[in-house]
Amino acid sequence: TQVGDAAEGEARTVELVTGNFFRVLRLTLLAGRALDDRDAAVERSGAVAVVSASYWRSRLGADPGVVGRTIQLASSPFEIIGVAP
Repeated sequence: TQVGDAAEGEARTVELVTGNFFRVLRLTLLAGRALDDRDAAVERSGAVAVVSASYWRSRLGADPGVVGRTIQLASSPFEIIGVAP
């Protein structure tokens, strides 16, 4: 899946998971919030993403204000809601 600007053309691994993914793994996020069951609701207005700490550091400059920013995944916008360890 392509992540970021089309001009960058960078390939990254992307995993589609259910709302309880982080709860089952008992992961504590570094920033923002984890996915929850509401994020899978059909009536939700937009897609959301939790980025890895390595992506956050290497591509997003470890920006503490990253939550709420939008990234492109396969030409679709996703709002970053959290950073996973």
